[in-house]
Amino acid sequence: MISLSANGRVYMQFFVEIDGSITHISTMKNNTGCDQISIECIRVLSSMPKWIPAEENGIKKRVACRIPINLKYE
Repeated sequence: MISLSANGRVYMQFFVEIDGSITHISTMKNNTGCDQISIECIRVLSSMPKWIPAEENGIKKRVACRIPINLKYE
């Protein structure tokens, strides 16, 4: 367990595969000043259940996703 003693935003990037699994998780930018937060964000994203994959014309596609994670420690 890490101590979340930083505030800010972490930008994460990953791929949603055609089976809905999340792969290739990485940190694009970390404004919190704490590298351990990036490691925790990767851990949380890798433990998520499968997503609904993207479709184009009825064919499932692999897509890249980017999400911000806001952190506020009180």
